[in-house]
Amino acid sequence: MNLGIMGIAFSLVISNMVFCMIDMKLNKQLLNYGYQAQIKDVCSNMWLAVIMGIVVYGISFLPIKPLYLLILQIFTGVIFYFIVSKLLKLEAYEALRKVIKNYIYK
Repeated sequence: MNLGIMGIAFSLVISNMVFCMIDMKLNKQLLNYGYQAQIKDVCSNMWLAVIMGIVVYGISFLPIKPLYLLILQIFTGVIFYFIVSKLLKLEAYEALRKVIKNYIYK
């Protein structure tokens, strides 16, 4: 049974889901960090990443050279993610901004 790259991708998804469930259980036991709180914290970033992926995928239909397309997709994805994170005031964005600000103004 030779599944190739799709087999690798599928097994990666399954193993990550299993590890995520194990981590969630340990977080609940050790840190008293409930399942609902964990899912809520992950979902906002996950949906933002899905929407960003859709935007970046839409750019792939532009008739430009592959290298330029890749560069454009990277910049578009990063800029989109940071702008929407700032607008939604996501905790992860605020934490990253503080770390960068502290690093720059040391």
